[in-house]
Amino acid sequence: MEEEAFREGLRALLGVEPGDLGLYRQAFTHASFALEEGLPVETHSYERLEFLGDAVLQLAVSQWVYERHPQAREGELTRLRAAAVREETLAALGRDLALERWARLGKTEIQGDEPRPKLLTDLLEALLGALYLDQGWTKARDFVFGLLDRHPPRLREEDNPRGELQERLQRMGKTDIQYVVVGEEGPPHRPLFTVELRVEGELLAVGKGPSKQAAAREAAAKALSQLTEEQRAPETP
Repeated sequence: MEEEAFREGLRALLGVEPGDLGLYRQAFTHASFALEEGLPVETHSYERLEFLGDAVLQLAVSQWVYERHPQAREGELTRLRAAAVREETLAALGRDLALERWARLGKTEIQGDEPRPKLLTDLLEALLGALYLDQGWTKARDFVFGLLDRHPPRLREEDNPRGELQERLQRMGKTDIQYVVVGEEGPPHRPLFTVELRVEGELLAVGKGPSKQAAAREAAAKALSQLTEEQRAPETP
């Protein structure tokens, strides 16, 4: 890619003057390309930047959801954040930004005409990691805010955290899932229930809500968010 064209493209995309172009090139370099070129994956692919960008994304999305939904309870905030960072949403954003145009892929990674959703998600997170290192937190946060303001996450009618959680836990071989009401407070016309979610006898999450169902839903949403974070975390060697 030509340096000046790359710089101009980044400037238009990010709304800032990019500093370290090498950092951004790395953000678009898949490990397969680095391997084929005989380059160290750790320093020439986007894997480390993706790791950092994921953390930047989570915090920026959390702040956006918190600020844009001042009346939302914790459970709804959790669900909105989960909707914003699910692969389907991030891949759509990456496709809208045409991030694949700068991707450097090895021969084994090139499959068909359309980039895989996972690749687009990785590229977006790596780009955020590079932007954070190059420009700092405020610019990275503002970039995420701009994306979400233009494409706000929606809670779909079919969103069902309890059902989704049950499916995921069953795939993990865990079938003993219990929602236990452990508290009720407040006046009769405005009760507040507390529900504990226990899986295989262990406490996984706690939810609160104006009804038992709402409290259980909040607990399930928290548990889903927790499981997603655990599954996205890199394995310790």
